[in-house]
Amino acid sequence: MFFLKQVNKLAPLEKFIRKIKQKNNTLTGFTLIELVVVVAIIGILMTVSSVRFGNTFSNLRFEDFYKKLVIRMNFLKQRAIVLKQIYRLDFDSSNFLFSIKSKKYDQEDFIQPKGFFFRDIPVPKDIEVVAESPSLFFFPDGTIQGKNLQINSKDNRAIIVIQESIGRISVLKDVQ
Repeated sequence: MFFLKQVNKLAPLEKFIRKIKQKNNTLTGFTLIELVVVVAIIGILMTVSSVRFGNTFSNLRFEDFYKKLVIRMNFLKQRAIVLKQIYRLDFDSSNFLFSIKSKKYDQEDFIQPKGFFFRDIPVPKDIEVVAESPSLFFFPDGTIQGKNLQINSKDNRAIIVIQESIGRISVLKDVQ
């Protein structure tokens, strides 16, 4: 009799287990249309993000180039003052690079100095440089002789402003 009472108590549990088994026997899954919609949404997101990533990389390359150029120009100005030499920064538009030359007052010709900071500065392919004069001269008294440089890319523009009399180098960025 005790055993029968136990069986009756288990009956609701057995019914619940049967219902679960019946539900698991039905086929569940995604339809083809749902899968196609998800793949299309992922494709659209990837396209948008890759275009934005490409623009970000282009912007970083632009900023890296003009900042390195300004750093080199300030370095040449300081170097001219300390070593009492004249430095020249030439823009070669045919080879798309900046080269650095130096000379002492008693020398006739400019020579390319040796060292990391004196190597040529290549202009990246997607960046255009408009130089008002082909050369900038850095003198021992701290003055700079030369004109402004305009640096353009697809989405950005910066002007490196040279204030000749006081030897100041500044940047106007995103000038349209």
